[in-house]
Amino acid sequence: MLPGAVIDAISVLFFNQAHETRDRAADFFKELTYDKQVAKSVAIADAIEDKAVKATVQARIALHIAGLKDEDIKKE
Repeated sequence: MLPGAVIDAISVLFFNQAHETRDRAADFFKELTYDKQVAKSVAIADAIEDKAVKATVQARIALHIAGLKDEDIKKE
């Protein structure tokens, strides 16, 4: 009975560790995807020739990265 309990306990530990590892891998993948999207957005913004439009797009990208929306910024 004791050997079975030990094996069950070890199995639970490995299961929990595997679950945590999957969660961390999923989070890491989300971060990589987000970083790739931001890099692509910046590259597209850099390709814009109109300086006013380019500045607006760059500002919106910066706000998005900071987690802000246009409505969050007071316009004077």
